[in-house]
Amino acid sequence: VFFINPYKELVPSWNVIIDNNSAVTFLFSVGNNEGFSEYYTIGYWKESYKASFDNQEDEFAKVYIDTIVTKKDDIDRFKIKVVFRNSETEITALKNISVTTKLVSDNRNFDTSVLSEKIIDVTPRQQLSVPVIGNSICSPTSLSMIMTYYQHLESQQDVAGIVFDEGAGIYGNWTFNASYPGGFAGLYSRVEYVNNLATIMKYINEDTPLVLSIKTTSISDLEGTIMAYPGGHLIVLIGFKEIEGIWYGVVNDPAEYTDENVRREYKLDQLLNVWRGYIYVVKDEMFDETD
Repeated sequence: VFFINPYKELVPSWNVIIDNNSAVTFLFSVGNNEGFSEYYTIGYWKESYKASFDNQEDEFAKVYIDTIVTKKDDIDRFKIKVVFRNSETEITALKNISVTTKLVSDNRNFDTSVLSEKIIDVTPRQQLSVPVIGNSICSPTSLSMIMTYYQHLESQQDVAGIVFDEGAGIYGNWTFNASYPGGFAGLYSRVEYVNNLATIMKYINEDTPLVLSIKTTSISDLEGTIMAYPGGHLIVLIGFKEIEGIWYGVVNDPAEYTDENVRREYKLDQLLNVWRGYIYVVKDEMFDETD
């Protein structure tokens, strides 16, 4: 049993090296002093087939694809079960499991005094010209830019095919996207909930670009976008820039038809307002206690 501060959302991720001769199922249970929930199946994971599961709910929480949303304000613990299925081969290796939470006492700190100008060179890549699935692959397209940064040159279509959630029928499962890079030797990855700019600046200063989850209700919520994203959208944060006393987040926004138009500068106050607090982090070294 892992004890943490009371939380209202929990999102797991994992780094597992695997082939198609074996599979891993990840299950999580949440609880408080009264007891624990049932075990929720968050992912069935094979090299070429991945699925989440719907209709998982009890008096403790409800599962929304990749997120466990609690129903009580005192949920402060969790348990993990990992099941290896079929034939576990010599290739199979569970490197780590990560859990991030949005606390009940969530206090955002967006003090811009921690910022400094820095831009990481990440090759831009667009999604909208991809046939058939272009409108649905902002997450794997953003992830493919990060993968390319680490010299893994899969196309956005290749990444989309690998992280596709067969259960929910979507390409944007946060857990599946953020877990995928950690399946490579030398890479480590996870979903992370962040509520302060200092953490983001730390990653940027370490030359670690980040995938940000945003949500807008109107195109005016984020000046410079080509559409609104009421269902959510993923972009790559590559740095910060100050122009005439105003801070901007420099991003690669895949919602474009050409790579040349992907690089954008969004007013930071607007970007922070539409950011949902969740990021994908991919590193070429293990996470340490300060991350």
